[in-house]
Amino acid sequence: MLLSLAASTMAVSAEAPPVARTVDVVDHPFGMNLPDPYRWMEGKDNAEFQAWLKAQGEYTRRQLDGLPGSASWRDRLQVISQKLALQVSPATAAGRLFYLQIEGATSGKLMLREPDGTQRLLLDPATTQGGKGPSGIASYAPSPDGKRVAVNLDQGGSEITRIRVLDVEHGGWLPDEVGPVWSEMRASWLPDSSGFTYTQMAQPSDQAQDDPMQDMRVRLHRLGDKQDVDVVLVSRATGGIPLDAREMPLADVQQDGPWALMEIGGARAESRWCYARRDDLLRGSAAWRCPVDYADNVHEVALHGDTLYLMSMKDHPNGRMLALDLRSGPSKLAQAREVLAESGDAVLSHMRASRDALYAKRMTGGIDGFQRIDYTTGHATPIALPFAGSADSFATDARDDGFVTTLDGWIKPWTLLRYRPNASSMQDVTPHASGAIDFSDLTVTEVEATSRDGARVPLTIIHRKDAVPDHQNRSIVEAYGGYGISMQPFYSPRRLQWVKGGGVYAIAHVRGGGDKGDAWHRAGQGANKGNSVNDLIASAEALNQLGYSSPERTAIFGQSFGGLLMGNAIAQSPQSFGAAVIGVGMLNPVRLLEQRNGANQIAETGDPRTADGLRTLLAMDAYQRIRPGVAYPAVLLMVGLNDSRVEPWETGKFAARLRAASSETRPVWIRTDANAGHMTSTVASSVAESVDMYAFLDAQLPGRAEVASEP
Repeated sequence: MLLSLAASTMAVSAEAPPVARTVDVVDHPFGMNLPDPYRWMEGKDNAEFQAWLKAQGEYTRRQLDGLPGSASWRDRLQVISQKLALQVSPATAAGRLFYLQIEGATSGKLMLREPDGTQRLLLDPATTQGGKGPSGIASYAPSPDGKRVAVNLDQGGSEITRIRVLDVEHGGWLPDEVGPVWSEMRASWLPDSSGFTYTQMAQPSDQAQDDPMQDMRVRLHRLGDKQDVDVVLVSRATGGIPLDAREMPLADVQQDGPWALMEIGGARAESRWCYARRDDLLRGSAAWRCPVDYADNVHEVALHGDTLYLMSMKDHPNGRMLALDLRSGPSKLAQAREVLAESGDAVLSHMRASRDALYAKRMTGGIDGFQRIDYTTGHATPIALPFAGSADSFATDARDDGFVTTLDGWIKPWTLLRYRPNASSMQDVTPHASGAIDFSDLTVTEVEATSRDGARVPLTIIHRKDAVPDHQNRSIVEAYGGYGISMQPFYSPRRLQWVKGGGVYAIAHVRGGGDKGDAWHRAGQGANKGNSVNDLIASAEALNQLGYSSPERTAIFGQSFGGLLMGNAIAQSPQSFGAAVIGVGMLNPVRLLEQRNGANQIAETGDPRTADGLRTLLAMDAYQRIRPGVAYPAVLLMVGLNDSRVEPWETGKFAARLRAASSETRPVWIRTDANAGHMTSTVASSVAESVDMYAFLDAQLPGRAEVASEP
């Protein structure tokens, strides 16, 4: 019956996207008035919505392929992708260096660099057979002896992975396989490399509210065993540590010393932390002590011997480092001693424990710097980096000295670096030159925009050196603004091609991110989310005031939580933009608990089960803010059909309501990708996404832009 109804609603001309039917649904929670004419799109395995979305994707595909700039952008970006060679996500074990290499049109390949400098391929996920869509390496963890790697493999970008074990010495897979595991949750190896702990997502029969992100549990896997004999170490059912259904426990058992750590958190910057004797945990008799709660605002910990180091933002928004002696029995954060004081201008972002010292990473204006902190003296020594940029990946080995990291800039390619405390400088271990693309004609300008309440918002502007400030340039303003995540320098050849072709690309460091520390995050969180939207609008206005663009030539772009900003910006100030591109966006947050991964967002957004929480969510709900008779800008919405973080029906509902309400016939298109999840899983799919985005903006934004003859 549903399929028949869907077919009848799609008997439309190829000249118009399929029309969505409406329903008479109005909710009145806590006395509010929430009309929801596209409620029918919601729900799991909704055949009518899936058919409607499929028709939307097919219509949009025809329109995008027919755009004048599509072929030239495709040719240009495919050339760029073939020149791409980046090394990311390094890790070390037993003197060996592991990393992911992204090159050509492939997803990341797992590589190994031996202590003597020789390198070899360990795993190309393209050769791994699986289920739905192409395989990709979501994350990985080498064993302490460096002889095996536990690899989180996903299918089609779904982010619900299975962990398989790769034999480094002889090649090939061991029979061990466990899952389902969320993509970011790596295995934690036992110190003797005989097995690992992992965080398993609940089976459907055990899920709270049919949400696979709830009721996770920590299990122990011994190499050679079947998963069904893996012992459950921590869960809501086992007790030991009180857990809410939406909290995610993650064990760390491979640290130096006799202790095991348990992080408990989710989609939030801060976590709870507990510790117990590792041997007791593995015997099933752990006596957990939990000195850190959410209110302590601890973002990271590191363990060395009997000392637990903590990175806390409580009352110190730029962060400081504390230490607790675990031998002293039950303890509270108030008993911790200070190891590294808060800086007045640099934000403490990460720390790691190595055999020789503790290493801290601090960020000033988006630029990273490192310090080595001696375990005995506490003396902090700065470490020189070869150039100013962002050190996105940063890893240590408890059995080895120093650390490995990557370093890149807005127009500076990725470099893979290794630091040894006895070396005169950091060693560049990049396997081959990854800077084959010439961007010497580009430059970066850093300014500040003034938001509605007077806040000064950092704005990064990437443009050609010969750009003319005559308001004629087509421009893109990107923002995210959530979970305290900072928009630091990031080398993206695809982004830079827009600039090389005559456009301007700006990054707005809005509140909600961590660009200016924890206070900057809190100022754009929950009830303060309006600040993030105002910061984005102010950033676009600043771009125009400086002559780089004008409102009709300015597009905004955001993905996931950043989509929340984009939807609200065009609802609040549609005259400020000529177009918007929204990828896998959170656009209907009042319906948070009706979707997978919804409860996981409550700490950052608000709780719809309370009046105050629902009012907070309503204020940031772009779907509910759309009003009829308004001239909204052109919008391209992009979804992956395997998305496990944000339901595609949020995009569908928003698109349908926006299209019906707009007083002008500007395009509102939905681009679908059957082989992608929350984000694209391969370089090829990322290139295809950028081709469509740039061709769409070329067609919608008037102004000057040209495609240079050579990449």
